[in-house]
Amino acid sequence: STLSGRRSSRRRFRARVGAFDARRPEMRHSFAFSNLCGNVYRQGNVVFTRDGNTLFSPVGNRVSAFDLTSSRSYTFPFEARANIVRLALSSNCGLLLTVDEDGYALLVNVPKRTVLHHLNLKGAVGDAKFSPDGKYLLVAVGRLVQVWATPEIERTFTPFSLHHTHSGHMDDITTVSWSADSQYFVTGSKDLTARVFTLHAKKGFVPPTLGGHRTPIVNSWFDRSRHRLYTVTRDGAMLVWRRYEQEAAAVAAVARGKRKLAAEELLAAATDEAEGDESATTMERWELQDKHLLDRSYGSVTSVAHCSRSPAGVGGAPPADTDDAAGAQGSELVAIGFSSGAFALYEMPGFVMVHSLSISDQHVTTSAINPTGEWLAFGCASHGQLIVWEWASETYVLKQQGHFNSEVNALAFSAAGAVIATGGNDGKVKLWDASSGFCFVTFSEHVAPVTDIAFVPHGRAFVSCSLDGSVRAFDLVRYRNFQTFATPSPAQLTCVAVDPAGEVVTAGSLDTLCVYVWSMQSAQLLEQLSGHAKPLSALAFGGPSGSILASASWDGTVRLWDFVSQKARSDVLKHSTDVLALAFNHDGSLLCTSTLDGQLSLWDVEMAEQVGTIDGRKDVLGGKSAGSRVSANNNSANQSFRAVSFSADGELLLAAGNSKYACMYDVKHRALLKRYQLSHNASLDGVLDQLDSRKMTDAGSLDLIDDETDEAMRARRGKGDWSLPGVRSGEHSKRTARPAVRATDIRFSPDGTAWAAATSEGLVLYSLDEQLLFDPTALEMDITPAAIRRALKQGEHLRALLMALRLNEADVLHTTFEAIPLEQVTLVARAVPQLHLPRLLQLVAAEVGGSVHLGFVLTWAGALMREHHAYIQQNPTSCLVSLRAVHKGVQSHYDDLSRLSSNNAHMLDFLCALSPAEL
Repeated sequence: STLSGRRSSRRRFRARVGAFDARRPEMRHSFAFSNLCGNVYRQGNVVFTRDGNTLFSPVGNRVSAFDLTSSRSYTFPFEARANIVRLALSSNCGLLLTVDEDGYALLVNVPKRTVLHHLNLKGAVGDAKFSPDGKYLLVAVGRLVQVWATPEIERTFTPFSLHHTHSGHMDDITTVSWSADSQYFVTGSKDLTARVFTLHAKKGFVPPTLGGHRTPIVNSWFDRSRHRLYTVTRDGAMLVWRRYEQEAAAVAAVARGKRKLAAEELLAAATDEAEGDESATTMERWELQDKHLLDRSYGSVTSVAHCSRSPAGVGGAPPADTDDAAGAQGSELVAIGFSSGAFALYEMPGFVMVHSLSISDQHVTTSAINPTGEWLAFGCASHGQLIVWEWASETYVLKQQGHFNSEVNALAFSAAGAVIATGGNDGKVKLWDASSGFCFVTFSEHVAPVTDIAFVPHGRAFVSCSLDGSVRAFDLVRYRNFQTFATPSPAQLTCVAVDPAGEVVTAGSLDTLCVYVWSMQSAQLLEQLSGHAKPLSALAFGGPSGSILASASWDGTVRLWDFVSQKARSDVLKHSTDVLALAFNHDGSLLCTSTLDGQLSLWDVEMAEQVGTIDGRKDVLGGKSAGSRVSANNNSANQSFRAVSFSADGELLLAAGNSKYACMYDVKHRALLKRYQLSHNASLDGVLDQLDSRKMTDAGSLDLIDDETDEAMRARRGKGDWSLPGVRSGEHSKRTARPAVRATDIRFSPDGTAWAAATSEGLVLYSLDEQLLFDPTALEMDITPAAIRRALKQGEHLRALLMALRLNEADVLHTTFEAIPLEQVTLVARAVPQLHLPRLLQLVAAEVGGSVHLGFVLTWAGALMREHHAYIQQNPTSCLVSLRAVHKGVQSHYDDLSRLSSNNAHMLDFLCALSPAEL
């Protein structure tokens, strides 16, 4: 009976495996959000981690993290409801609070990058801070200050607990700050006052109000000993307040003498609590000690950051009633950003300017100092610029700027997929590292919006076209513009393509309706192809030999130009409406075109016949505009695919356009596999399927009303020329409009493991995490970690490795890989099935960079390439990325060893040149 029960359970398991294996294509197509490039800072504040090595920056409704030591960046996978305006990081860097512009807060587990809790604060938030001990959270909501108990990491039914709500300000609060002991906090407001509160109620404590400010307070904080308090106003005044402790009777006498009835009433209440013993009650009093005026030539103050530095060797705190005691507690570094784009670094309490620098021509939106005081971070919202400056050595630690305030129009992957090129309306072309997420080169030769980008097939150069009428070729080795292609007459170019040999460059025009053909070597115009009746929208090379150029136009036709055949073939593929985009599959035998009515047409290139159609009108629908009176499901206006792309194997097709969705189709079955929503940001137009009926009026939605004040508008736009309307694009006088969600371009990576989309939020990357894939093919009941260890113990190394590859658990696979003896590597590598070769190459590539057994790993790499060289040559797309990673790791080790060897050789030469006496 036991044997029959085991056989029946085995049959049931195999049935489940078979059913799961039928869904394997869906697993391979399950791309997930990976990173966000193109924008590094949008608005709000930036925060450093406790060690000062990582910087968190809000980018739209997402948060990006920049590792300053390893030069890598990543973006959290969660999305807020709207643009994030405030970040707060706990003292242990385990919790991150994000607050959007509508007052919705998210509590995030930073190590796991997951959202723990949600909270609706029901109002605009001016500032938020965690207490130094991490037990409480301080949030400024309008004119109120709310103190919340920090939620636990474990999920609970009511995670947020309101400790207390403080009031007293007459206008919105702009800044909050804790004392070092987490018992006091200070608030600054637009009502030109600052107030000091206690966390817990204390007998005899009257919350003091600090006045005398002429403009709203930008920041206020205590020093480490809480003997001094600093407030900085927008007009450039820094006020230093001194704390005194006196008996309640003396404070009451001062209150009566100055006719401060409110303070006297508060004092009476406090003394009643002290059982009538007024002399026994001790109260705090803050007095203005000094007032410093900043340099007015810098403009108004827009951001302030501070950092407390403790002197080394201070054993205990001196008496609190001396000036030397407060100074012995350490100094304060204060970084102040101005509206002119400059910043100044001061050391307090002496008000000594340590450093100053102009970093932008627009106002500095946010400032931050890492805990050690070595690095200063600044964000400029007008330019989307993020800078980390080391003031001691006067060097940049980080300097990034995206295509902010200008849409990304085009993108392209390099041949290996390691570099992504983007072009925007700002006329700039940027190169992004796909692995680190950093922009490492910016080209500014174009003087008009960049419309299309194409890499040369060998991968060492790329070309870009622009509305300025030029096509420029850039070198990826020296990073320079080595060739410029010009049209015989002024023309606006909309698309560009390079032939597979890299010898011919073609570009389509918007106004002359021609296709220009140049020689890559000589930059001479070879031919000018005409035949289209309306502007061209896309160009691509394809066909069996890659010699056919396909040109799409708004006239509803696609023309095929054969550059090799002597018959000068020019086939015309007619469509019912405007053609917006086209793309060839991997072998050039199939052509996909997108039209204005949402249709995707598939054409056989050799026969010039249509072989299939994908109706994407319903797939692309979604999202309602704020000014639209039609529901999202019925609004088909401008709902079409503006970009299409085939995967590396030609089995998948990606399409995106004027919608919040990117659609992935199965080419063989003409079926929709999945829709990816590119953004959930409600600050963008067209994201919500249903609008808020409370904001709808007879004249339209209230969201269309620009209710910004002049001060907010100037702070957002920065300084500049406020000319009359109708000057040119980009003037500050141009009417502001709510950006709409859409994708202007979309591309698959060459290896098919990732894809990128140029959206309103920036460059969005989706990747397929190979470590999370579970392949149950030929999986038996006995394939477990224990069975793998048993096979290794019995000397069955090949069987153990195959079971580990099928199980695909990282720790088990690493242990099995290192347990194989060196003398058995060649034999095991020869017997590995080709099905598991790509995954094994990925493992070897990862081990090259992280394993201490370099010789063992290199033996594996050499054995796999020798034994399976034929398969690697026939399947370059699945193995090329891993091989490049192996090459990169080996090159890194080679450079390190070469440097060490050179240093040792010079040291030996130096020692040999010394005399015995000098030794």
